[in-house]
Amino acid sequence: MSAGRARIVVAAAAVVAFSGGAVLGDWLILHSGQRMQGSVLDDGQRYIIYLDKGGKASVLKSDVRQMIAGDKLPPELADAKTPAGGQDKNAAPTMSAKVVKEYKHTSRVTSLSMMADGSLLAAGGADGTVKLFSGSGGEIRTFKSPRARGEAMSVTFAVVGGQKQVLAGIGRSVEVWPAGGGKSVKWYESHQRPVEALMYREMDGQIVSVSTEDAYVRGFEKLQLSLDRKLIDNHVAATAVTVSEDGQYAVSAHRDRRLRRWNMVVKNLSLPEVFGEQLPASATPIRAVVYSQDRAIAASDKGVYMQTMKPKTTALIGTHEAVVQCLAGSPGRMETVLAGDSGGEIRLWNIQAHKILMSVTLPQANLTCLAFWPDGKGFISGCKDGTVRSWKLEAVAAGQP
Repeated sequence: MSAGRARIVVAAAAVVAFSGGAVLGDWLILHSGQRMQGSVLDDGQRYIIYLDKGGKASVLKSDVRQMIAGDKLPPELADAKTPAGGQDKNAAPTMSAKVVKEYKHTSRVTSLSMMADGSLLAAGGADGTVKLFSGSGGEIRTFKSPRARGEAMSVTFAVVGGQKQVLAGIGRSVEVWPAGGGKSVKWYESHQRPVEALMYREMDGQIVSVSTEDAYVRGFEKLQLSLDRKLIDNHVAATAVTVSEDGQYAVSAHRDRRLRRWNMVVKNLSLPEVFGEQLPASATPIRAVVYSQDRAIAASDKGVYMQTMKPKTTALIGTHEAVVQCLAGSPGRMETVLAGDSGGEIRLWNIQAHKILMSVTLPQANLTCLAFWPDGKGFISGCKDGTVRSWKLEAVAAGQP
């Protein structure tokens, strides 16, 4: 950035801070219908907008249908009022969500997963236990490690030799139990920080486990280490991690506000690929990231962003009224993403259209984590009070409120 442009940015930031939101500024009208209001700066291929309600967003010019100078909208746009940085809340949703099952954990829910056939649901807790529930309702059993210490930050399922297994990242350890009950059959502790992403890679029978500092691949049978990665790139620490559905990649979000992709198959590819540009500056770190087939979705402050690797692109999908703290991507190509914020609102976003398909708000604003059903037709949510809800997504008929 040139010195002149830097002075303009600083000056605009100072105006917004001084006004306390009183100066509304310009409008950006996106192709998706989303409207954003604030002080707009031209930054080459992007607009930087200091939102009138606080925060900053970076928007590709290709995503913008119209930039309107001044705080007054033309008559053809003035009728539909839209909050700054958000989709018109009066726009009719195309989907709804209803609770079909409710479960209870004994502590704050920290991770969720559902068996591929929908028969089992696992919920990790802050007390280090993993609750196993029937997909049709009811608790089956509780798993507790005699060795691992810490929160169950990640949980997943595997079928090995025809037997269903429950895998959990508890503190810096990975523990495996037979879903049918009994003592743990596998355990290892090698991570430097809590395990936040975990999966069983069917193609070669490997366990992929990831923390914000390191990532490991171990054979399921003998737990022999076959690959390890240190995720601190150029001395920049990670703040959130995920692993792809097929286990071939780990993706990390870092304090420099960049996303990095790590190959978890080829040993000599130890350096990461960096996604596009830095995400907009924020007082809060990137709290969540999900990845599928060359596209990553990240939660930065109140915004939900998409970045692709080939070609390298960055786009603002949309914003929430509160800080976004958890994400879940739909199975497969990830056409939609669930985003949950600190106000308890869950939004289902269409990634390409940048539109809200569904919105629901939980009581007491105590949302902690989200996960899709394996068929993508519903999702599960976890809360601080231990409540786990299973939601079914349904299309809303035209004209239905």
